[in-house]
Amino acid sequence: MSTPSQPAIGGKNLRPCPALNGFIKPADCGAQRGSKLKCPSECPFFPFGLAGFDLWLKTDRAWVEKVGVRAMRVLGDRVLAQAAATFRDTLRVHYEVGYLLAIYDALLVRRDAQEKTVADLWAADGWRDLNNDERIMMESRRQSFVTVIEIQKVLDEQTMQCVDLLDPTAQPFVVLDRTMARRAIRFSRLLGWLSPFPQYFRLGSAAFFIQNHLWAAWLAEVNGWLAEDRKTRPELSLRQFLGENLIDAAALIGDLSDLMRQQILQSLDLFHCAATYSLTGKPEEIQAVLQSKPDFEPGETTSDSKLEKPLAFYHWLRRGESAEVEKTMPGVFQSDPKNDRVGVLGSVRLYPNRLIIEAFSKKKYAFARQQAEKYFGSSIRFEKESVLDLAKLEREREQAQAVFEEAARGVFGPEKHVASNAEEAAATNQAGDEITPDMKGRIGEQTHREFYAKFLDDSIPSLDGQTPRAAAKDAALRPRLVGLMKDHINSLEYNNRRDGTRLSLDEVLDELGLPELK
Repeated sequence: MSTPSQPAIGGKNLRPCPALNGFIKPADCGAQRGSKLKCPSECPFFPFGLAGFDLWLKTDRAWVEKVGVRAMRVLGDRVLAQAAATFRDTLRVHYEVGYLLAIYDALLVRRDAQEKTVADLWAADGWRDLNNDERIMMESRRQSFVTVIEIQKVLDEQTMQCVDLLDPTAQPFVVLDRTMARRAIRFSRLLGWLSPFPQYFRLGSAAFFIQNHLWAAWLAEVNGWLAEDRKTRPELSLRQFLGENLIDAAALIGDLSDLMRQQILQSLDLFHCAATYSLTGKPEEIQAVLQSKPDFEPGETTSDSKLEKPLAFYHWLRRGESAEVEKTMPGVFQSDPKNDRVGVLGSVRLYPNRLIIEAFSKKKYAFARQQAEKYFGSSIRFEKESVLDLAKLEREREQAQAVFEEAARGVFGPEKHVASNAEEAAATNQAGDEITPDMKGRIGEQTHREFYAKFLDDSIPSLDGQTPRAAAKDAALRPRLVGLMKDHINSLEYNNRRDGTRLSLDEVLDELGLPELK
């Protein structure tokens, strides 16, 4: 059995070795680091320390290539290619990501008739064709498992403190990933392969974000699947189940997002409703009524793509007699008189020979028609109406977009995509906006302060109707409050990143006695 090299005397072509407290030949370093030599994390020549991450990336590229060759040798190149295509098409990821997911699947999940994986067979073969660094990487990667991590804190430009949400007993750990650390938002949740290296963890191949509002539904569905499989395989662990079913677990995130979006759209009473009335009197009579009612606020008269420029345009607000409609509005959409914010009922367009009223829900529209006939009486006569189901139109638009994107992939390949939301926004941005970024920032800060001043003493359904202040003092409710505030922090920091703002919940967390979330 070979022993570690003795420290060499400093000279040409030698590098310092903190493990030997001297110098070492590069070839000896490469052959012994991390295996025969106990290398410290700060050594830049050790790929598995925090200082040697560039070497880790180089080792990883070589490892992926060799694992692919080995997997194709054992399983056949067609099996690996088909698995990569299945991951790519089902999860709508780039081919490279699909290939990496297939590599993990081939290495750690697929089993032969003797219940051996590619990794099992390779280990029995002494990790043939792997060098020292690649064998260390292989030993760590062999311990990989699928789980959901939550980012607790960004420590520096390449490391994050995380927890395993599927193992409440596990201690917080460090995940090393430069790209993710730059984009990380606290309390984000990610599903993927997790590999334990000696000094940190790495997320392998790809990670799938689980939005906070989907987390409970996703976990319940996955646990339901697991319970069903345990009827025939009682020994099956959650980690093993997720490894075998990662493609379904990841696809579930998108399915739940689509389902929840559809449910929200259907529940919002999203309809574009318009009623057209002919004038039996003079337009000046209608104008006089509009000017006399606090419900109506003059707006800019612009020409519509289908209609000529009106004589007058009014925003129909939920005040005056129209405040009555507030009784039928969901609480979240009700006006807030204390903050001088008044909700909109609809709009009114006055033309020389007709009047058009519009609203964006059936409830508002029914009320607006009733009020219009009360306000204008015999001066108007109903002619026609139009009611469009916006939720249905949005679903149809999304379906058409999905078909278009699928066709684009068929023509251009997986690398070609429709412009992102950010690109579309940049392309359509209009110069000379009336609201400057500074004004927008001040409005955002004021809205933020007002919301959270009220939030602390609001009754919250997820806290059994208790206020956040009360829940903070209740041992049974406090964990739920922590979860709720994590979601708020995550959303706020996402908006800060998107909008370039610096809003904080530190004062709210101080009020609630939750310094651990700061």
